[in-house]
Amino acid sequence: MKSNFTFLFQLIFSTLFIVIFLSGCSDKPDKNKATYVGYPACANCHESATELWKGSDHDMAMSIANDKTVVGNFNNASFTHFGITSKFYTRDGNYFVYTEGEEGEMQEFQIKYTFGVSPLQQYLIEFPGGKLQTLPLCWDTRAAEEGGQRWFHIYDDERISSNDQLYWTGINQNWNYMCAECHSTNLKKNYDPAGMVYNTTWEEINVSCEACHGPGSLHIKWAREVKSGERSINEKENGLVISYQDYNKGRWVLENNSLIAYRTSPVGNDNPIESCARCHSLRSTISENYVHGNILLQSHRLSLLEDMIYYPDGQMLGEDYVYGSFIQSKMFKAGVRCRDCHGVHSLNILQKGNELCISCHQKEYYDSITHHFHKDDSRGALCVECHMTETTYMVVDERRDHSFQIPRPDLSLKIKTPNACTKCHNDKSVQWAADVFEMWYGKKNDLTYGEIIFEGRKGTPEFEQHIIDYINNTVNTAIRRATVVTTLRNYYTNKSRSAIQKILVDNEPLVRIAALSIIDVFEPGQRIKLTLPFLSDTVRAVRLEAMRNLVALQSSYFSTEQMNNVNEAMKEFTEAQDINADRPETHLMWGLISALKGNYAKADSFYNLAIKLDSSYTLAYVNLADLYRAAGEDAKGENVLKKALELVSNRTEVYHALGLLYTRQKKNEKALQTLKQGHENNPGDENIAYIYAIALNSNGKSNEALDVLKTSYKDHPYNPELLYALVTINRDSGNKNLALKYTNVLMKVMPDNPSILQLKEQLEKSPN
Repeated sequence: MKSNFTFLFQLIFSTLFIVIFLSGCSDKPDKNKATYVGYPACANCHESATELWKGSDHDMAMSIANDKTVVGNFNNASFTHFGITSKFYTRDGNYFVYTEGEEGEMQEFQIKYTFGVSPLQQYLIEFPGGKLQTLPLCWDTRAAEEGGQRWFHIYDDERISSNDQLYWTGINQNWNYMCAECHSTNLKKNYDPAGMVYNTTWEEINVSCEACHGPGSLHIKWAREVKSGERSINEKENGLVISYQDYNKGRWVLENNSLIAYRTSPVGNDNPIESCARCHSLRSTISENYVHGNILLQSHRLSLLEDMIYYPDGQMLGEDYVYGSFIQSKMFKAGVRCRDCHGVHSLNILQKGNELCISCHQKEYYDSITHHFHKDDSRGALCVECHMTETTYMVVDERRDHSFQIPRPDLSLKIKTPNACTKCHNDKSVQWAADVFEMWYGKKNDLTYGEIIFEGRKGTPEFEQHIIDYINNTVNTAIRRATVVTTLRNYYTNKSRSAIQKILVDNEPLVRIAALSIIDVFEPGQRIKLTLPFLSDTVRAVRLEAMRNLVALQSSYFSTEQMNNVNEAMKEFTEAQDINADRPETHLMWGLISALKGNYAKADSFYNLAIKLDSSYTLAYVNLADLYRAAGEDAKGENVLKKALELVSNRTEVYHALGLLYTRQKKNEKALQTLKQGHENNPGDENIAYIYAIALNSNGKSNEALDVLKTSYKDHPYNPELLYALVTINRDSGNKNLALKYTNVLMKVMPDNPSILQLKEQLEKSPN
């Protein structure tokens, strides 16, 4: 079993999005470098585009609160949520809310800015230190007949108290970090870690022309020179920082005998979708020095199709902001891009109903009862109802899934995913939908991405080759291949290790990142050898993932030459932390690095600063307690962990650490009680179940230990730690047959491990 410190180090590094350096700036202005000019300068020549943009979600992304921008009812209105009555009113032309403040006390706050407009409008409150916080009380802008024109709480049926990590005045509702980049043009967060204050700036308060097209001064200069006759028109040299022209001039053509349209030439310019992705994706910033025209992964790290954000088949579960869903689709792979369906300036869908879909999908075949089996003009006859199901976020915001799934109720039975059929026919069972689906379309025997992910996350041995085959098949989209790569962590075979090494050099940066994210399955020497070349990868997000792995290793593992390479990257890496120095994760990072270097005083300081930034950030408490353990001060560590449990009572890592602390102190009953509570609060967590079972067995309670292990084993049948514990505890309890049963499963999970074979031989030779 891994040490507590190693486990926590891997835990934080597997979830932490790391940032890299900001480029230096010259003191002298560069006349050949474009600067921002503001949308009015663009509107002079681009009147039609400007008119389409005005009033759009981009135009209304953020505004100063005044009588032209505020749409909520501030006419002495009131709203009660979980017994707390808030009031909304105006005074001297300003807008105010009287509601709960930082400590839960009722206070008056002035509305500084509006945030968005449809289907809800949020409001921003200014706090000391340049912080803007998002008020949880929102105005429903939908029509009254649709249930709108009302105040509501963003956590509709949940009471969020002032000590909750989601409370509106806390770090996780902070506009400067959480929201700002995508609601204004050329926004710079400008956080000063020394004073812990923001000086956030923007060129324009909303998402204006230059947010997508880049700074426009050179384009205006070009236009003036064209107008004066000083130069001729040349679309490729028009002074724009980024071009959205598709020079391949591809068109979608639907021929009479075709079911689906084809593109006359490949997409020649992916700048548009990369530009959209900057804000319409679930991602983290890895450089504030955004360059228009660069791929997303040069400035951001994209989330893969991760559990809790997506269902196993790729349908959206959490908010993914569309891009992650879309780039996994067949539509994206075929060359469909955002502007094929959406107006680039108005953002509106280009056509209503099925008209847009049948421009590329033959009407006679697809828009017919023989395909969708629903009455014409019914909800079930709409393409989007089956292939772009809706999920409601933020209480009233209905968003359609852009992965363009084919409804598969049969998969709902296998892998517990939703399906369009029972979303609409909610009075029917999934089995009913699966039976009807099979009657209409026949039985499906194909092995799907969803099944591969579902089984891969469990580590099902029989799916190992399917996983490797899926990854190696470049017909599959990059984000799905990359997501499947991450499941190789759950396989303990030479075959999977070889597969990881092969895909490290994949053409797709997302796949390289995914392979690097699980490189810690190798022993340190090989891990260093495999990872070092990627410190010079052409894609920043890949370089960062490589560095993320290397900083987690002790310097003693490196040769002098290797250490020199790491130190060069470390220099950039450490400078980069200032970008997100307002987040506790960054200071936890500094603490971990300091602890590895043996500088415990600095580590202590960083961990405490992380706690100061977010008192509910339990990983900082756990690492601080582990630091005290290393210094022989477990009493201080115990107090730290108890404080963490007072604030957040459902985090297994805290129970784990406190249970081990009591075990070291030989306070066995306290250790058992702590681990039991952690297990009961998180019954699905196999790690705490394993640790609790080991503690029970060590205290002579082998039957209780086996009960805990067997319960966890049902949901995690290929977890090697659970299996090994089931083998050894059953063996020591005289249950030879059960021990052999679990050994046979363990051999499937770890077929290349000679100690497992030796264990089986010993069991077979032992007396009953």
